[in-house]
Amino acid sequence: MNGIATSMADIEKLVETAKKNGHDYTTDQVIVSSLQDWAKELLDEGFEGSYFTPKVDGNQIHITDVMGKEVTTLSVPDTSYVAAFKKDGAAVVHGIELAIRDQIDNGKIKF
Repeated sequence: MNGIATSMADIEKLVETAKKNGHDYTTDQVIVSSLQDWAKELLDEGFEGSYFTPKVDGNQIHITDVMGKEVTTLSVPDTSYVAAFKKDGAAVVHGIELAIRDQIDNGKIKF
């Protein structure tokens, strides 16, 4: 998880860096972007290429293939991934990793 935001302190640093570079992102936007980037990294690693795109939508992450077809959905029991991350970022990041690896290993995500 090197370089992956796993806490609100990490997120706040990213928000500050963005502000210094002239971008006005909210903490929620940075959390969503960070989680999508992490899921994308896992998918790219699992398939040795960029064949899938994750999109955070409330308490779900929709994963689509290169044709735009949804292949699977991950979810958290909280009202949203943002809310879950604010409670325990490391657990959410780890949960995404476990869920994606499980779905790849069991053939639920395939091309």
